[in-house]
This record gives sequence, C-alpha cells and structure tokens, in this order.
Amino acid sequence: FSDDFSQKHQELLRNFGEIFSEQKNTFELRKDEQDIARWHFLYQWKHISHNLLGEENNHYVALALDIAKDIGLELSEKQYHFHLKLQPGRLSLFSYKEHILIDSSYNAAPESMRQVLSNTKLIQEKLFPTYWRIAVLGDMRELEHPQEAHEHLVSELLEFSRVFTIGPNMYEYTVPKLKDLEFSGIITSSLSSR
Repeated sequence: FSDDFSQKHQELLRNFGEIFSEQKNTFELRKDEQDIARWHFLYQWKHISHNLLGEENNHYVALALDIAKDIGLELSEKQYHFHLKLQPGRLSLFSYKEHILIDSSYNAAPESMRQVLSNTKLIQEKLFPTYWRIAVLGDMRELEHPQEAHEHLVSELLEFSRVFTIGPNMYEYTVPKLKDLEFSGIITSSLSSR
C-alpha cells in the first residue's frame, strides 16, 4: 500500500464513526421476499440493505462502502441491496417449518456468544414476537477462566424460554447459575460434549 492510501484510510476511519453515528437511528430490521431478516439503513444518502445478522454488521457494510469509494469505485446508485454469504456456522439464519434457526456454532467465544444471544433476542422481538426464544449451547473451550465466561452468559439467557446445554462447563457453571437466579424457562443439560 502506498503512504497516500494509508493516510487516506486513517482519515476515513476517523470520519467513519462520526458520519455513521449521525445516521444510527435509521437502522431497521425487516422481513422481505428474499430473506427471513434483512437490515435496511440510510448511509451517505444511499438506501442500503443487507442480509447479515447482527446490528454490528451495519457498521462493516458502511465501512466497506467508504473504502470502495475511497479507492475509486463509483457508487452512483441511490440504493444498494447486498446478498452476502457467510461461512456455515457464522450467524446463519434459516427456517424449518414454523421455526427460525440461527446457527452460530463456529468457534464460540464469550463475547461472540453473548452477541449472538443478544442478536437472537433482537430478531425475535422485531420479526417473530410470537415465537419462543430457545438457546442450544455447547462449551466454550480453551479459555483461561471458563467459570467466569460460562456464568457471564446467564444474564442473556434469563430471557429465553428454553435452554439446552451440552458439555461439562455449561453443566457445571451455566446451569447452576440459571437455577440460582430462578430461571423460569426449561433447562435441559447433558454433561458430555464428545
């Protein structure tokens, strides 16, 4: 990369947050003919929509548009509708009969797992308010503090109807904490994760 590009990119990143925060209230999650869930927002006077779950992805899409413009790609249309494909297990949304499933099973980590639970809540409240919110969770592995990480999920799980867990860490740390807090849903847990 040239120094000129690097300088422009740094300036772009500084301006990005400022521009985006001005239009943050325009985010809208909707169902349409093409997707179960699709984000719509206005960014730099362009109507943008995309199918990536998670409100945080609006920031990434907008940043990609800024970078495209900065490197000279002409963005002359008034609207852009992106249909992006993620790797399997990375916040994928699909339906089966009257159920909506979110698969985020790839490489779970404490913060990403909490974010998936939060996004699940948002999608259910906005688009499927009569559906139950059910979590199926396996152990997060290779953590320095597994007890803290697994207990940290409980605040998000309290608003779910059912929680299914598998693995010794979920069994030892998450399930007892849910029970201590008098979780009103149904808990099913299996000790083995192999």
